[in-house]
Amino acid sequence: MEAPECTMMKECGPYVVVEHNGNVYSCDFFVEPKWKLGNIMHERIINMLNTKTQQTFGAAKAVLPRECRQCRWLRNCYGGCTKDRIKDPEDHRKPRFCNSYKMFFKHADPTLKQMAEQWKEQQAIQYEKQRTGGVYNAFDDFMGKHY
Repeated sequence: MEAPECTMMKECGPYVVVEHNGNVYSCDFFVEPKWKLGNIMHERIINMLNTKTQQTFGAAKAVLPRECRQCRWLRNCYGGCTKDRIKDPEDHRKPRFCNSYKMFFKHADPTLKQMAEQWKEQQAIQYEKQRTGGVYNAFDDFMGKHY
């Protein structure tokens, strides 16, 4: 499943910031004229989220250095937050927290995979309960009976 937080998403975009005067920007780290989407007093958020400006902002996250594109953890972090690659010239457009992410994913990956399998099993049980009106026959499941 896709990460629920923009830092780890493939593209930026589902979050915006609304300033005190109603101005809406693509991200709270990019409150700049280039990324102004409009004003909440005059336009609907849904329309601002679907602008070319917002699409361009979201797609910029996918511009990654070769090191990221070849990394085994790419699908987990997608280079992290764009601001951490382009706001500080000393980062040389590379993800600031790359080493930290790699250490975390290496450590957590087995546990996260185990949790994902448990979640899938629980979802299957819930589906079966819904399908059968709340009656779940574990013996049928054990015997491989698939409906």
